[in-house]
Amino acid sequence: MVSAPNGSDLDITFQWALTAAPPRAGGDTVEFPTEAAGAIREIGHLLRDHVRVEDTVIYGFVSSLDRDPDDEEGVVKVKALVGNRVRPVKIVLRGDAYHTAVEAHDLKLRVIVTGPMMKTGAGTLSMPRVHLFRVDDYLPLETSAQSRSA
Repeated sequence: MVSAPNGSDLDITFQWALTAAPPRAGGDTVEFPTEAAGAIREIGHLLRDHVRVEDTVIYGFVSSLDRDPDDEEGVVKVKALVGNRVRPVKIVLRGDAYHTAVEAHDLKLRVIVTGPMMKTGAGTLSMPRVHLFRVDDYLPLETSAQSRSA
């Protein structure tokens, strides 16, 4: 669009989310000088080339562990609610995160996992790269109420 002959007539409209207030700074219109066309084009190429993967957050229980003694990483399956169904999610963990998974499995503790979720053609879910893996320290209201009355 920037290289079109009428590039100076380009109109871009933004609609702010209903749950957030629009920024106070700035006016009703934003103008880009003609000299910025090259920079805008380059930014467009960068944005198209960059694949953005959103993190998925799952809560679940470790259902299986698989790691050889000499391996640095292990495969863990977490059963979690995904798309209104309890599904196993295959997760690759290293070091302390794997040890946390072993503890969560042995003690039947719920875990929180964040990372990009992938789905194979066969429908298998996996998180090959994990940004967070930890025991969920959330206490249900029933437990909190019982401990206060004790």
